[in-house]
Amino acid sequence: MCCDAEKGEKEISISLLNEFQMDKIAYKKDGTIYTNPEDEAMEKDMNEILHLNGIRNRDGSVLDTSTEILKGRRDTYFRAQKMMEMLAKQGKCTSAEVKKIIDNLKNKEEFEEYQGVKLYYFRKKYDSLVKRGL
Repeated sequence: MCCDAEKGEKEISISLLNEFQMDKIAYKKDGTIYTNPEDEAMEKDMNEILHLNGIRNRDGSVLDTSTEILKGRRDTYFRAQKMMEMLAKQGKCTSAEVKKIIDNLKNKEEFEEYQGVKLYYFRKKYDSLVKRGL
């Protein structure tokens, strides 16, 4: 089951083909997806129609989807974090090395599951390394 099952026939404003919108997508290490800068229409689509952040119970707790999308994003974020730690231990934590990882991810013929999480994480780290002159 994917987000189309939740969407049904409802109209949404978010489009995977809209680069401007996709550039706003961000991820927290807990697996939550959000927009940065905040985009109310996209947030509504993600949370109320597509349930990309799980289903919020009346008590405020969150129930992951049957496909465990939150867990998948959280695990992917954690694996990307571990990759950065390994680079640091090997003395290879430079913007050039991270750029190679980003380029490899972007140039794959077929995107992996949760590839957006990896790209987001490594772009964030790349920008941080560039700012620090590394």
